[in-house]
Amino acid sequence: MDAATTTATAEPVGGPPPVGPTPIVAPGPARPAADPVPLGWVIAAMILFWPTAIPALLSSHRAARAAGSGDVTTAAREGGNAKRWSVISVCVGAALAVLSVLVSVVWVAVAAVAWHHDGGPFTLEGGRTHEQPFDHRGGDGQTLPGDPGPRDGTDPRGNQGSDD
Repeated sequence: MDAATTTATAEPVGGPPPVGPTPIVAPGPARPAADPVPLGWVIAAMILFWPTAIPALLSSHRAARAAGSGDVTTAAREGGNAKRWSVISVCVGAALAVLSVLVSVVWVAVAAVAWHHDGGPFTLEGGRTHEQPFDHRGGDGQTLPGDPGPRDGTDPRGNQGSDD
């Protein structure tokens, strides 16, 4: 064999061989394409309607733990549960807020109609009012039953009391 052939077979094609041990690169944990924890939805759910936001919060916590440990399928499943409960909470909370506003508007409208129909506040039919005079006497000046009488010490029935 000639020298050119010997040299060509001893050296690999493409350059010299690597020096030292070859590093082994372990693949990192697979990350989902999107963040599995719908944190914005969970916060909105807690503000609008907390009873169904609690399962959303717990599911988002489980999704974050699963994503941190590299369990992509559990993280995606729990993230979906968290988003589902959050959307339910936001919808129920928004519906209750709208219902509250509508009930308030109807209440004010009914109160305004009653006010206009009765002629103002505290007025009954025939011009009578809910106000009572301080001396508890009827319209004809007579003392009403159960009235303790005037505060000057005289008996309204004409009886003279004795000072025993």
